[in-house]
Amino acid sequence: MDEQLIFTSGTSGTVGTLHSLDQSNLRQCQTETRFSSCIVKRKYLFVAQSKKALIQVYNLNGSNKRESVEQRLPVPEVLQTIECVDEDGLLLGATDGGKLYIWQLASGNLLNVKAMAHYQGIVKIKSICNGKYIVTAGNDSRLIFWQTMDLVQNDEPKPLFIIHDHTLPITDFVFSNTLGHTLEGKLYTVSKDMSLRCYQISVNHEPHCISTFTFSSTLNCISLDPADRAIYVGTDSGVIQVPVYYTISKSMIVNLLQHSKTKIYSIVETTPGSLEIDSSTKEKMLHMGQISCTRLGNSAATLLATSLDGSLLVIGDSTGKCTVTEIFSNQPLKEVRALSTNDSTGAVTNLILHPITQESESLLEATKATKPWKFINLQRAVVDRKTGINDVHVQFHDTTVHNVQPVSNFESYLDSVAAEEHIFHQTDSINSTVHRVGQLQTQASAAAPAAAEGASSDKNDLFKTKDKQIAQLNGTVASLTDAYKELRKMHEDLMKEHQELLNKTKGESK
Repeated sequence: MDEQLIFTSGTSGTVGTLHSLDQSNLRQCQTETRFSSCIVKRKYLFVAQSKKALIQVYNLNGSNKRESVEQRLPVPEVLQTIECVDEDGLLLGATDGGKLYIWQLASGNLLNVKAMAHYQGIVKIKSICNGKYIVTAGNDSRLIFWQTMDLVQNDEPKPLFIIHDHTLPITDFVFSNTLGHTLEGKLYTVSKDMSLRCYQISVNHEPHCISTFTFSSTLNCISLDPADRAIYVGTDSGVIQVPVYYTISKSMIVNLLQHSKTKIYSIVETTPGSLEIDSSTKEKMLHMGQISCTRLGNSAATLLATSLDGSLLVIGDSTGKCTVTEIFSNQPLKEVRALSTNDSTGAVTNLILHPITQESESLLEATKATKPWKFINLQRAVVDRKTGINDVHVQFHDTTVHNVQPVSNFESYLDSVAAEEHIFHQTDSINSTVHRVGQLQTQASAAAPAAAEGASSDKNDLFKTKDKQIAQLNGTVASLTDAYKELRKMHEDLMKEHQELLNKTKGESK
């Protein structure tokens, strides 16, 4: 298993892997807005074009994967950000004017349009709790929780919660990994007002801010450790690692996200290689509301992503490259750039990191490609809910022949094949019969005597086999008895000779 790395910029799109050197470019992929791409059905990439009212579909996995555009889906307006709900259920798109579109992918129907979801442009859309809730953040400094069913069924859906603590546009947000089927966990938001806020969210009460972290520069993006141990914040001067459990000394660790009361902390950056602050100084700084945090890298980060095991951090910067950095040692492992002749392709606008299963490297591969999936064109007019049930188009794939896995040990493979062949050749106890129409009564009448005769013959064969085995055992016992007698006789003769030699030696000594 590997992790697929997908990132786009203003003039290019790149697909690679985190732990190998595989890399390919997506053709005609141009998007200048962040969060304008999403994964659909775990193999298709939707990219909203920044200057056209168009969504381009790319096939990333399987026998039909290719670098060119697989399909083009026209939309009513230029979309700034998109999100897929429940992998292939709903497609949400937002415009620069704060309008929110909701499509059904299986039918292509436009289910609803929320004209004023935000007062200004929507920056990011996120689906949580298996598609039960939709969270949107905008340039109006607001973050809104929506119920998916309300967006689909109601003409004028009402927000579930609204967070408006930030004073400048929200740039990014992320939820804790403990968030499951229910709305119960933590929410982290970053803004241009140079603050990081942590909220405790629950379906039973309004979101409650439990901690606020202030920085010295604008915050562009955020990522979270898979175990919720650290928060990674991208700024114009680099990436800041904010520990959730702040270590003062070996015997003192402070939880910075306590529910009892709201805390405000000021971040003090420390560069790698600088002198480490002693425990007493850290304790004094904590009492003054200051915490020391490590800076990872010096490039202006636009997007961040953490690996599945939490050991690697992918930093997308303003020059259009992605740097894979080991968090523990703070060392860059590799840089991934777009395959382009230009010095810079623009800032990284989309960064997706998700696990994939590597295909077999065997030379024996399936030669027959499956038919590519075709999405239904997205409608421009809202569907009439009074009509009731609508048609849903589903395309079934042909049965594919899986690739033959490579053989690592040829000798063991031959042994297993020989064992299987030996089993198939053991057909002595297998009786095959064919029943024909009109012969069932004859077979039923002859079944009783045939069964009795077969039982008696089987019994005689069993007795003969047992007699043969007993005779073989008797012969073995007899041969062993004779051998034992011979050995005993040899032993007695040797003891007699030994005694005679002893007596002779004693007589000579006297």
